[in-house]
This record gives sequence, C-alpha cells and structure tokens, in this order.
Amino acid sequence: MLVNVAVGLRGVDRTLIEAAATEGAGRWHSLWKIEAPLASPTILAGVRMGLTLAMTGAIVAEFIAASSGLGYLMEFARSQYDAPLLFASALTVVAVAVIAFVTVGVIERSIVDWE
Repeated sequence: MLVNVAVGLRGVDRTLIEAAATEGAGRWHSLWKIEAPLASPTILAGVRMGLTLAMTGAIVAEFIAASSGLGYLMEFARSQYDAPLLFASALTVVAVAVIAFVTVGVIERSIVDWE
C-alpha cells in the first residue's frame, strides 16, 4: 500500500503543483487539495489489494496457529472430513472478501467522482 501511495503522489503532474505554489499554496495545502485527490485512484487500488492480501494472510495464519476463526474452522472441517462445513466456511471467507472489495469500490467511486 505504501508503494501505491508513493507512486500515486509521484504521478501527479508537477506543473499543477508549481501552479498552486505560484498562487500561494503551501506544501500541506497542495498535498491535501491537489496531490491527494489526484493520487486517490492509485492509493485506493493499493487499499483494495492490501485488504485482499491481508485477509488471505489472516486465513493462512489461522490455518497454522489459531484456536478460533474461519481458517481454524476450515482446517478443523478438513481434518474431520466435514465437506459441508468446509465449503460453508470457505464461502463465508469469499463473501467477506467480496463485501470488503465492493465496499472499497463504493468508497472509491464516491471519492473519485471525475472519472
């Protein structure tokens, strides 16, 4: 996510920042009013990717060393040969990931209204 923030901020056209400085905008004003809105699509893409990878990492960690959670439930169901429980927990993981992904997309559309 940090890389996407850096890439997004570096991708902003420098002439816009220089024009704002010419009009008297300070560094913070330029950052919040020009750079952040223009970099927000790249930043939010990083948030989407980071959210998905964080959820995957949490589930894998629960496979290995947890005593509760969806990853633990999936591992327990696998060890007990309980296919319905395994698929129910896997579908729950997928549903949570899709809801999170769509939520970030809705936030992105509300923030980035010029595209």
